[in-house]
Amino acid sequence: MKDGVGVIHMNTHFLTVAVLPICVLAILAIALPLWITPRDTRSQRRLMISVGLSAFILLIIGAVFMAVLYAA
Repeated sequence: MKDGVGVIHMNTHFLTVAVLPICVLAILAIALPLWITPRDTRSQRRLMISVGLSAFILLIIGAVFMAVLYAA
């Protein structure tokens, strides 16, 4: 569409479908290990469990995003 409304709608759609989920996943990828890992731990095993749990949670959230966006 050449009118301004169509261009704005297409850009907004791209932001909500592509950019927003990627930003949410990136922020969660940084924040989840920090939230899950205890601050006073020095255990490599605890760190490995926290990172693995974070990866699993991000995989589930990414799959949910994909299913919701694919259905839309």
